[in-house]
Amino acid sequence: MADELLQADEVVAQLSGGECAVVHEATGTEVWIFHEAGNGSEPYHIKAPLPDVPKRAVLVQALPLGFALTSDDSSLGPVFQLQRRCFGVRAAAHKALGLARILAGAPSDARLWITTTEYDNREPPTPGT
Repeated sequence: MADELLQADEVVAQLSGGECAVVHEATGTEVWIFHEAGNGSEPYHIKAPLPDVPKRAVLVQALPLGFALTSDDSSLGPVFQLQRRCFGVRAAAHKALGLARILAGAPSDARLWITTTEYDNREPPTPGT
């Protein structure tokens, strides 16, 4: 529980700069959190791009958290994602952390990497730090 609160604090701190991505390094799972057009008065958008339709077990866990499965057309075919809007920075942090762990099949206390964006060029943290 204490680690979950620390992780949420990390997300909240990163969101003070506008947006961030929550990454489960072992699987490459990413969940993005941002305001539409950088507008701080809008709800936070939480979005996880997916290579295919998620398995039923993932949907059974994600849908009760308020996430919706959507798809957009691209030149390469449909692009699937789980997404939701969320008011409140701390609520958005907890929802994004939970979704990243669900998608990665990770335990509820798994440590995640919090980055400024999905294109962040920092090196991942050293395990155990």
